[in-house]
Amino acid sequence: MRIVWIAAEAFPFVKVGGLADVVGSLPRVLVGLGHDVTVILPGYARIDAPSTHAVRFDYAGTNHEAPVGELREAGVRFLLPRVVGFEGPQVYTGWQDGDRFLRFSAAAAALADADVVHVHDWHAAVVPVLAAHGRVRCGATVLTLHNVAHQGNLDADWFFAQTGLPRSLLTSEQLEFYGKVNLLKGAVVFADAVTTVSPTYAGEIVTPEFGAGLDGVFRRHRDKISGILNGIDVDYWNPATDPFLAAPFSAADPRGKELCSRALRDELGLSGRLLGCVSRLVEQKGIDLLVACLPEIVAADCSVAILGTGDPELEASCENAARKWRGRVSYSRGYDEALAHRIYAGADAWLVPSRFEPCGLTQMISQRYGTPPIAHAVGGLRDTIRDGETGFLFEGPDAAALAAAVARFASLRDLAPMRRAAMALDFSWTQSARRYESLYRGLVGAR
Repeated sequence: MRIVWIAAEAFPFVKVGGLADVVGSLPRVLVGLGHDVTVILPGYARIDAPSTHAVRFDYAGTNHEAPVGELREAGVRFLLPRVVGFEGPQVYTGWQDGDRFLRFSAAAAALADADVVHVHDWHAAVVPVLAAHGRVRCGATVLTLHNVAHQGNLDADWFFAQTGLPRSLLTSEQLEFYGKVNLLKGAVVFADAVTTVSPTYAGEIVTPEFGAGLDGVFRRHRDKISGILNGIDVDYWNPATDPFLAAPFSAADPRGKELCSRALRDELGLSGRLLGCVSRLVEQKGIDLLVACLPEIVAADCSVAILGTGDPELEASCENAARKWRGRVSYSRGYDEALAHRIYAGADAWLVPSRFEPCGLTQMISQRYGTPPIAHAVGGLRDTIRDGETGFLFEGPDAAALAAAVARFASLRDLAPMRRAAMALDFSWTQSARRYESLYRGLVGAR
């Protein structure tokens, strides 16, 4: 099959969150299954890709032409239309993103000639709407919901002027959402299939608690929604070959794990059992719960290594905690790939107190490195952690529940059996890729 993916991010070219890891990994596995896969990304200035041709597309009632950069990575063809709005260093800019990603989607739609066009999140969500109205040459469209909290709500008059789509679409059964156009809603309505990034999340989004205002839409279209668990790149995330570690280790030979732990404690000036957390510092990730739980963590003779950036108030909370509990709390602001690997390998347990988590990759990586996660039992965290066997799950997003789960961990004298069980889990993309392949074939066959 000829498959086109359209997304805002893909590792290693541009990354803000887990979306980039998925778009950077799964297409390579699909190529290995014998498919022709193209990924279309915005032509960010930071990506050095020679322009090989140009694309013509209609936007805001005008015909445009943009050069298209092209790269190949592990058999995957990457196309990068260099449209207006992506000249700067930022991936996301806030209020300008509606125009930037609509313009990008128009160019991507003109490039997307395939059996299946698979779009990701709101940034490319207009493409299934365009396809349903004859603007895209494809057999079927698939939308993956990585996080339904981000939806793309745009002024209706402006949207129809930019896209040329008929205003008759502004109904409660199609694009309208509290007087605006909701791009994610439109994609759910018009795509041939919708997937979420874990089975549990597919069940959660039809509820008011997790549906972010679109739960009614998800219930109406429930028959075409399925959950396919994300995977990780097990070649990249491999403690036996990881070049960033003080020593290699594996389930068969775990001795290097202790060397990594000692090296990390020395590097960060920490003592006691070490809890790791590499995360965006935002409310969704429950970082405020972690900070509130620090007295109990320290009392349990544990220390915490935090790496991340995000909400300025949460950054300040982490900085204050590191000053208050020097020797027990370390906070590194920003993102450091090498340090992230060292924390995954050197920590004794992993903190994932997310209020909601569509899938989560961090808990898969931590288990791959023999570091049991302590996580809120939601979304993909519930699907990937075996409570009491490979990690610890707690119910309810509150500091007391997190503290109780930390106490369970701290009471466990011998971590070796849990580490072995965690490292034995298979988080590769193979099984998920087969499920996507089956979904694609079913859609193409139905057409």
